[in-house]
Amino acid sequence: MEVSIQKVALVIAEKFPDGAVNVYDEMESTLEEMGYSDEIIEEFSDHLLFIDEVTASLEEIYYQN
Repeated sequence: MEVSIQKVALVIAEKFPDGAVNVYDEMESTLEEMGYSDEIIEEFSDHLLFIDEVTASLEEIYYQN
């Protein structure tokens, strides 16, 4: 199963519209809310490159708004 960086960033942006979020701390719960399997959550919730990419995407979303 593919995990979409943009979709994860959008979900986090909806949860934290003011931008005050630590993406690392929110990754596991966000992936759970999105319905990903335990294996995917375990693989991606602490994968630093993935978290960096989500953070960059999230910054773009906040910048556009």
